[in-house]
Amino acid sequence: MQKARRLTAVILAAAGLVASAGFAAAEDNMVRTVKPYQGIMLDVGSKQLGGYFSQADGRCKLNVIVADAYREDRAPSAASSMRVQMTVDVDKPARLDTAEGKLVQFDCLNGAQAMKATVLDRVAYNDLAK
Repeated sequence: MQKARRLTAVILAAAGLVASAGFAAAEDNMVRTVKPYQGIMLDVGSKQLGGYFSQADGRCKLNVIVADAYREDRAPSAASSMRVQMTVDVDKPARLDTAEGKLVQFDCLNGAQAMKATVLDRVAYNDLAK
């Protein structure tokens, strides 16, 4: 269990270093655009998402690890991390919803040449209202 937590922390830290190098200017609006296999790290309240995407038949294959965010003033969490894999079609965004009122939307762009991740505040979302 301890090894799994350390491995998760190392993976998230590595993804964060890669992502932070290219996205310092985008921090204000919570929108990140990445190329295939480029790491991405998103803070979403008490959780962090770290991952990447690859191309497959004009679609984006997204791999994300969801874990408790590291905080210096807090003891390590006993909660385990989770890996989410999904295929995102162009013009059909995928969404990950949090319990803290945040929503992360992933958009596959330009025939899977890039992916945009947007962190949004969720306000009474109703899919039937479209």
